[in-house]
Formats: sequence, structure tokens, C-alpha cells
Amino acid sequence: MPTTATTRLAATLGTAVVAFALIVLSNDRVAGHIQTAFGGGGRLSEPGDLLRQWIQLSAWTMPTGSAFGHWLLYRLGDVALLVLVWWGLRLLPVLLDRVTYPAYALGAVAATTLGVEVSEIWTSLLSYQGSTAGPLLYYVSTGSGVSAALVFGILAGCVSALTVRLRTRPQPSAPAVAQARPV
Repeated sequence: MPTTATTRLAATLGTAVVAFALIVLSNDRVAGHIQTAFGGGGRLSEPGDLLRQWIQLSAWTMPTGSAFGHWLLYRLGDVALLVLVWWGLRLLPVLLDRVTYPAYALGAVAATTLGVEVSEIWTSLLSYQGSTAGPLLYYVSTGSGVSAALVFGILAGCVSALTVRLRTRPQPSAPAVAQARPV
């Protein structure tokens, strides 16, 4: 059973992977550059769009204009995502008998997907303007970051599992030091 410090470190490192994806790769400018970097043709004429869908957890933008409080209110959904990922990764060693990469990856994917859904529901609640189509059609768009949650959940789970395994592996015993005997 790993120690509390080990599980916290593993959860923090796994959450850092998701935070990098959320803040850096999900930034509209970065995702746009990644999408337009492919000028391909033929069968895979749009690999940039596919890649953008697989790396964008959310639509992260920098604050613009004077509505910093409004931007901060939208970012609470992203904070909830990171909290859910950290909490899920923190609980995995307690829930599992052994630390295995597939179990950690599956648990991290579940926590990341739940976090993405909570974040998207929060964002949609903030931006819902009472459209004429009704709330059901409005909430169909939630789930756009699930493919990225799969990718970064697996990476976060592997990082966490590696951390726990490295910190809890048995240390080899030190060889006995030869003591000098008086003659």
C-alpha cells in the first residue's frame, strides 16, 4: 500500500499532464496552429481537424476586454475538471489491490471524462440563453472533449502508476560492511 505522500505526488503529476493539455494544448491559438500545420491532400486531407479534436479538452481562451470576472467564472469549470482528476487519481491506490498501468489508465480516463463533462455542463449553463430549440438540443454539444479525455486520461494514469511504482518498489538491501577486526 503506497503512502499518502506517494499517492498525492502521483495524483499531482497525473493532474499536471491534464493541466498541460487543458491550458496549453486547448488554447484556441495553439490548437489553431496545430490544425493548420497540415496542408495534406488525398485521403487524409484534414488530419489537422482530427488532431485538434484529439487534443482539445476545452476551448481555453485568454481574458479579453473588461469582463475578467466573466472569464474567471467560465474557468471554474476547468478548475472543477482538474479537481476531479486529482481526486480520482488520489483515490485509485485505495480502490485497487495492485498498481497496474491498465487499471490506473482506466481510472484516470473515467475521472478525466467526468471532469470534462462537468466542465462542459458548467460552461453551457453559463452561456444558455434560452434558445428556441430547448435545453435538450442545446446540451447535445457536451461531449466534445471526450476524445481528448481518453488520450490525456491514459497519459495521466500511466504517469501516476509509474510514480507509485517507482516510489513503492522494494529497495535492495545494502551489502554488509566489512568491519575491521583487531588482530
